[in-house]
Amino acid sequence: MSMTISFAAPMRGFQKACRGVIGLDACHITGKRGGVLMDATAIYGQNSLVPLGIRVAKSETKERWTGFLKDLAPAINAHHAGRITFISDRQKGLLEYVPKVFPGARVRYCFRHLYKNFKKYHKAPTLHNLLWNACKAYKVRHFQVCAPLF
Repeated sequence: MSMTISFAAPMRGFQKACRGVIGLDACHITGKRGGVLMDATAIYGQNSLVPLGIRVAKSETKERWTGFLKDLAPAINAHHAGRITFISDRQKGLLEYVPKVFPGARVRYCFRHLYKNFKKYHKAPTLHNLLWNACKAYKVRHFQVCAPLF
């Protein structure tokens, strides 16, 4: 059993003014009932987060992720059809099912998870800062300051 909630006002804002980038993530719910909270989030032009929808489920499975994506698809495709990039830590089924629900969409790996692994093997804080700054760069010239050092 699971339940999806899509937020109308943020979804309209996404359709009108947001970049075609959606982050997908999940976190465990602690407490008596437990479960998982799945979320889809976009970014406004000033880099503020926009919650598009959430799903509360007993566990994180391919079927539940697919159901969540299918629930959000009509509103997302209304404006951004085929021009969407999904960013995730590649949870169960996302690599396989995002393109099925959103044909033409791209799926990318969340940098935060790559960065976490990078820090395990490279202990120098200078490298951590350069890598993180290169990732956060919104302008090519800012990226180029950090990137040649790799």
